[in-house]
Amino acid sequence: MPSPLVVLILEDQEADFDMVASELRRAGFTVRCLHAESETEYLARLQEHPDIILSDYKLPGFDAPRALELLQQNGLEIPFVILTGAVTEETVVECMKLGAADYLLKDRMVRLGPAVKRALEEGDLRQQKRASEAALRKSNERFQHLVETTNVIPCELDLETWRFTYVGPQAVTLLGYPPEEWYRDGFWSAHVHPEDRDTLFQLRGIPGASAKDHDFTCRMLASQGVTVWLHCVVKTTASDSGPRMLRGFMIDVTEFKETQESLARHATDLAASNAELQQFAHVASHDLQEPLRMVSFYTQLLSKRYKGKLDADADEFIGYALDGALRMSALIKHLLEYSRVSTRRPEFAPTDCESAFRESMANLQLVLDESHTMLTHDPLPLVKADSAQIGQLLQNLIGNAIKFHGPHAPRVHVSALEAQAEWLFSVRDDGIGIEPEYFDTIFGIFQRLHGREEYPGSGVGLAICKRIVERHRGRMWVESEPGKGSTFYFTIPKDQVYV
Repeated sequence: MPSPLVVLILEDQEADFDMVASELRRAGFTVRCLHAESETEYLARLQEHPDIILSDYKLPGFDAPRALELLQQNGLEIPFVILTGAVTEETVVECMKLGAADYLLKDRMVRLGPAVKRALEEGDLRQQKRASEAALRKSNERFQHLVETTNVIPCELDLETWRFTYVGPQAVTLLGYPPEEWYRDGFWSAHVHPEDRDTLFQLRGIPGASAKDHDFTCRMLASQGVTVWLHCVVKTTASDSGPRMLRGFMIDVTEFKETQESLARHATDLAASNAELQQFAHVASHDLQEPLRMVSFYTQLLSKRYKGKLDADADEFIGYALDGALRMSALIKHLLEYSRVSTRRPEFAPTDCESAFRESMANLQLVLDESHTMLTHDPLPLVKADSAQIGQLLQNLIGNAIKFHGPHAPRVHVSALEAQAEWLFSVRDDGIGIEPEYFDTIFGIFQRLHGREEYPGSGVGLAICKRIVERHRGRMWVESEPGKGSTFYFTIPKDQVYV
């Protein structure tokens, strides 16, 4: 209850005004009394937002019914109590209809305190009720908006008749059938896909099936002739007096199903492509290599037998042919390695990267000695991976770092940092570096930034590295500055790590 209580008293007799104010204080209220005798004064006092209005029934040129009428016209709901010397039953009824909270006879002012308290409490209750109703309306509107703007369709089904008793408005938009169609007998039989009909109606024939929750997917035939996939999540509810009902949601999962089917087709295509790659690898390793070996053998034989016996041009041409045959053999070998990266069966197992690093050093030992390379590394982790490919990955990256060194003996450092979801590996060198515009290009197959006269190679090594990393669900990239070296990074997902 507000303190002080702001009370607007409509009274033309000063003695009666003082009596009302005195009685309020005697009843224990702390009050600030406002006085009005005319309609103009009354309207002005309403701007001060009184907590309650106490009004004589009859004033000169003004009365309580008119005051109640003005209160309603201004949209105000202030408790209104009528004080009068004499009043008829008809007058009381009229005032109550107009919204008066109570009425009192002036010769019974002892009742004023309880009447004011009751009027204020009833006013508070009305305000709380209106606030609750407004909140409920807002909540219902919000829920209705959610229901009408999502692809989730609320539904209610009578288990005895297998007829819908309610479906959300989206059902009309989704399937194109008017609302009344959903509530007819035989709706499911008419519109459920024939291949799903038996599975769905088995729910009615299984003992106890209607007394538990259900979660199933079925196809519906829309009015336009298209098929819509619906995933139904429903819960059984029942009461002693009413039928058992299924209440829940039907969710449009057509796009999800189409995506699944598309992925399945892509998986089939990918399997076929991998099979073709394996066949290609077989052809490359046998059918192509054999004639190439013949070309190389007889070119070498020509070189040995006729070198210096023909003119200089002939010796040069034989040298070109022999070099071309050797380079073609290397290209086929590297292309075969590239194709086999993704066609290998999953052979992921706990792999000690320390051991893979040592094997890489052993394979590169001759190159390391000849180049006087300083190769260092931090402790490397145990990961779940294809151990042979991890070794190949490190060997290729270290080999590249040695190959593209600067004027001084190369320095290469290998490290691994543990992140939240993955291991981050890096191979850092102090070599010639790479221009930023080539950061993506260098990972393409047969992509070379230098001529064969400067740096030997086929341009397949980094492509193989990237493919190995992607097979392990990781990422690979490079950071570099020309003349200051390069750092190649790759990741192995943490959920494949053994500790």
